[in-house]
Amino acid sequence: WSATDPNFGETYRTLPFGSRIVFSRLHKDIRKCQITLLRNTQLEHTLLTPSELAALAPEIPAAAWPETLDISSLTLVRQLHDSVCIVALPSSGTGEPQELVMKAVMGDVKYLYHEIVSLLQLPPHRNIIRPLYIATKKCGFGGKLGVVGMLLPFHRKGSLRDVLFARSTAGMPAQSEQMRWAMGLTRALLHVVSQGGYYSDLRVDNVVIAEDGEPVLVDFEQRGVWAGFSAPEVACIENLAGLAMSADGEVPEAVRAESRAKMDQFVPGWREVGKGGYRGKRGGFSLGWLAMDAEEREAALVYMLGRALWCIFEGVGMPERAAWRFGGGEGGVEFPAYRRSGLRERELIDRCTRGRVNGRWERGVVRLGSRIVLNGGEGSETADVVQQAAKEWWIEELEIGESFLGERERKRKARRESGEMGDSSVFGGRPRLAEVLAILENWEV
Repeated sequence: WSATDPNFGETYRTLPFGSRIVFSRLHKDIRKCQITLLRNTQLEHTLLTPSELAALAPEIPAAAWPETLDISSLTLVRQLHDSVCIVALPSSGTGEPQELVMKAVMGDVKYLYHEIVSLLQLPPHRNIIRPLYIATKKCGFGGKLGVVGMLLPFHRKGSLRDVLFARSTAGMPAQSEQMRWAMGLTRALLHVVSQGGYYSDLRVDNVVIAEDGEPVLVDFEQRGVWAGFSAPEVACIENLAGLAMSADGEVPEAVRAESRAKMDQFVPGWREVGKGGYRGKRGGFSLGWLAMDAEEREAALVYMLGRALWCIFEGVGMPERAAWRFGGGEGGVEFPAYRRSGLRERELIDRCTRGRVNGRWERGVVRLGSRIVLNGGEGSETADVVQQAAKEWWIEELEIGESFLGERERKRKARRESGEMGDSSVFGGRPRLAEVLAILENWEV
């Protein structure tokens, strides 16, 4: 296709950043495909220069900002997914070019900028990814040098999800590996919390394994995590927000209005979250996390850690099947069932995930190939039966969430009136992160 245009190379290099090659029609004969270049003239207007981005984060010392590299000096090695690829740095003349991961701006710059600033605000930690370079591009409008991405270490072993999946066919990971992963994740989360922050995206896909076997947290956009890993108290708000932000006609207007009123109560200012460009330090973009105080956030972190510990000690990369993704139920086991974990591991995971409603997912629907079917059914049910089961599941899920939010507000009010400090999570009884680490370290002795 590109060979049909003798000037394609020059045309492609002069496209604004964020432009796309669009396949309007696919065909086994490339000559019959409909392919067009879609110019994105808006994204470059929203880019900030390195100095403008640094000015919005004055708490980060100038020396802490990485060196900038123009993307024209990088060579694409492999595209991993939409916003992440492997690139090669210019060769220094000795040895092979260094390969790094580049995470780039996609549709909205604020999420990447928030992640860059969040990572640079944290003191370095061996279990948390850190930007090595800031990727820039000279814009076609006015010649501005805009920040378009960041370059990160490339950990060739892949994600913890990949490692667990590979090991599931070759036997369980060694106990020493499991302990290293469990303690490394816990130490990383403790480091984030000790700096007054939180990590909302913990799942085994967002953990990569370094050459020395240490787990490394990635993805600090703070947009939230899949429902399968998310604490139930976070999902309560996210589900309510889904109703509140629904389009006209998607849900009854009375339901949408009631949901918006509740969101005004639980997350004041929720309507403005995610709107506009990057404006400096903020609390992230996940409404479920913005609705919680610091202690509640740590309790939710511990829940996600418990789900990750289940994956580690069960040797399973995908904890359960669901309707919105392929996979899950590896090795014939789904959370919260146990098959391989020892008694002490089970007790810790159960404490960390206190507040879960056992059996909820078993009553829902799951994906079977390209079809949505009843979980545990024969797969021959009619569409009406499956839709009714899904509807009943969601009605119950929303009722559980509403009950939780009411209980949380009552407990908060009681604490304010009594002046009491301490665990404010409705799901009290989960250990603190420091206690989880102490338990794991005690197992090591």
